[in-house]
Amino acid sequence: MLRTRTVARMAVCAFFTLPIGLSPALAQSGASTGKVAIHVSPKQAYLFVDGNAIRDGSQTIALSAGKHKIGVYNYGYNPDIQTVEVVSGKTTDMNVTLQKSGDKVAGPFGDIELKGHPRAAVLLNGNTPSYFVGHVDEFDNNWIWHQWLLVKPGIYPVTVTQKGKPSGRVRLM
Repeated sequence: MLRTRTVARMAVCAFFTLPIGLSPALAQSGASTGKVAIHVSPKQAYLFVDGNAIRDGSQTIALSAGKHKIGVYNYGYNPDIQTVEVVSGKTTDMNVTLQKSGDKVAGPFGDIELKGHPRAAVLLNGNTPSYFVGHVDEFDNNWIWHQWLLVKPGIYPVTVTQKGKPSGRVRLM
């Protein structure tokens, strides 16, 4: 019985644990590269480069030279999407302050708890950046914070992704 639970837990962890690969947009060794220093507000806003989830927060990322579409998303805020020209050997600064949107929503609610890489993006009802609702760490029911993704009762497709690598899609009730 204990072995069965351990194997089941390992399978669930493997399903939600993301491979740490690099998306084609990220700089490859030996390629002509530049950097983008991105400063975001609110601080938990999530970065997408060329449609691929990267991670949350302000950071500097190396990208191949050329044009890249950089999107900054946070649930409850209007997204900010910009096309940035990355110049080889240069750092481009990008400052983004998202604007709040939406109103309060009446219940009842159900909750979804997620486990996996804490910085992985969670997409609800779709698999593009516009479906971003937060990152795994915000819905992991940490023993102190008791965090869940609150949703209306129903069935939802959920995608967990990081650095352009999806972990798979699950349906939760």
